[in-house]
Amino acid sequence: MQPTSRSFLMTKGAPPTLRGLSSRLNPHTVEGWRHIMNEPRSYAPERATPDERAQWTEAERQAYDFARTRHHSNMPVILTPEVRRILRDTRLQLQANVHSYGTVCGAVITGPATYGKTTLLEEIGRQYETWFRTQFPPENPDEAALVIPVVKVGLPEKATTKSLNIAIAEFYGAALSRRQTTRDEYQEIIRARVAAHHTRLIIIDDIHYLNRKARRNKQGQRLLNDQELAALISINNHLKSLADELGVTFIFGGINVEDTGLFDEGNRTDTVFSQIGGRMARHDLTGFPHGSDEWKEVVRSFENELCLDHHVPGTLERLANYLHHRTNGSIGSLKNLLKLAALRAMIMETERVDFTLLQKLKSDRNAEENFQRHDSLYQAGEPS
Repeated sequence: MQPTSRSFLMTKGAPPTLRGLSSRLNPHTVEGWRHIMNEPRSYAPERATPDERAQWTEAERQAYDFARTRHHSNMPVILTPEVRRILRDTRLQLQANVHSYGTVCGAVITGPATYGKTTLLEEIGRQYETWFRTQFPPENPDEAALVIPVVKVGLPEKATTKSLNIAIAEFYGAALSRRQTTRDEYQEIIRARVAAHHTRLIIIDDIHYLNRKARRNKQGQRLLNDQELAALISINNHLKSLADELGVTFIFGGINVEDTGLFDEGNRTDTVFSQIGGRMARHDLTGFPHGSDEWKEVVRSFENELCLDHHVPGTLERLANYLHHRTNGSIGSLKNLLKLAALRAMIMETERVDFTLLQKLKSDRNAEENFQRHDSLYQAGEPS
């Protein structure tokens, strides 16, 4: 029966539990982060042949297809050479920092949109929390839930230094009036929670929202008016204050952060701006060149994850150049395109992903705009 009245809308209490569907938790809260930590690395079901499934009940077939859909929607992290290097370098820095006192070195991960920054930040946090809990278990096992080694938050558009503090405090569950609580009061809460819960790593995604892009002149100097300059200096001072007071490792992620002025220390033309950039290792996610072996390896890795009856291994690898044109070498765009393709192949019962199917699908806007420049190459059909 369908609800027919607004009285059915819930305003209080927990949402209803739906069979087979997990609740969506805010990933920027401790509950949401622990849900991520407890998620399996892969949802890949044990493969069954069509002959085996022919003996199943309809309910068993539906359960298998549900498991395949869930797997294709949550393909494992692809450990490219670039990702492996960043994971290695940040892991070394984090382990070196764990016994340090005072301000420690952190990292900035930057690159264009859809290149996998958020996924990489999540993987850094997962690996570090697993290591930390193994190395430093609580003497009383009942207190394990009180240990929060990693905080991961994202910033909203037009973020301020206060909204940054709010995001960190609310990760821990602080429920205060945003209007009546000052930035410094939030910072006091953060300081207390970091100490009480043994937090050692704070990951801040979408750091580019803290400052708009600024134009540069021919000498590389920023063209800022007095108000913009004061705001930028205030932001950098606040980041330095957090790092100094908390003594934790900060890892920031953002889109093309070199355009924000937040981490320019060491650049002779911008030394006035940044007081924290010199403490940050910068890691760039650059994507993959067209025709490169690295891109072919990424495509091959995703293809190996497909759980389809009639897919011919090597099909996507042969289409690697086409897939690069479809996605502009973005691992995020490729992942989404193949997720849609696998689901379409299951619905249409073709159980394979090929050029004909891929041509029928739309990807994200940026990828589609890039493909328009190459579409004429494929109007005659599949490339040889």
